[in-house]
Amino acid sequence: MTDSEFHLPDRGDLTEALRIAQRLGVISARDLEAEITHCERFAAAVPRGTSMLVDLGSGGGLPALVIAVLRPEISMVLVERREKRADLLRRQVIRLNLANRLIVEGVDSDAHRSSGRLSGQFDAVTARSFGTPEATARAAAHYLRDGGTLVVSEPPGSTGDRWRVAEPEFTLESLEHGIASLRWNTPTHDTGVSRETRSDQEGHF
Repeated sequence: MTDSEFHLPDRGDLTEALRIAQRLGVISARDLEAEITHCERFAAAVPRGTSMLVDLGSGGGLPALVIAVLRPEISMVLVERREKRADLLRRQVIRLNLANRLIVEGVDSDAHRSSGRLSGQFDAVTARSFGTPEATARAAAHYLRDGGTLVVSEPPGSTGDRWRVAEPEFTLESLEHGIASLRWNTPTHDTGVSRETRSDQEGHF
């Protein structure tokens, strides 16, 4: 094997990969460095001890690729329904030598919910501009283990009150620098955000 096969990506490698997505119009932000810094806060917010994570609506790789570089102990599934973006993500994963612990699924999260695939297998879910609190909570609930954490980006000035729609299944635990962390409490009865359990149909990561 060559030395490059053992190369661990650093901030420079990450920035170069994300600039490719930016040039292709997949990342619209003009200040990429500021976006990377914001996503570093995602990585810090993911609880220590997390070993498996799902990123919803991974798009151009923010925050997923940032988390992957900063938290090498975590295996991840990147869920991106738009096939062209999913293909780009797969190329970025290979470019950054992350294929041993990152998988890109080019499907809608609703497809996982319908089939029961990957249900209840993950310690954490991340989402950045994925959808409304209701939609994000419903999607995240499918993947999380009991006591797992949903980490989301909040709009400027948010107090986190908008996540009350997801209570009591999700409990807001912290909100700092525009990043909210919510704990998943598996419900004992069917609710609007509870996952459907199909253990006989589950996929395995």
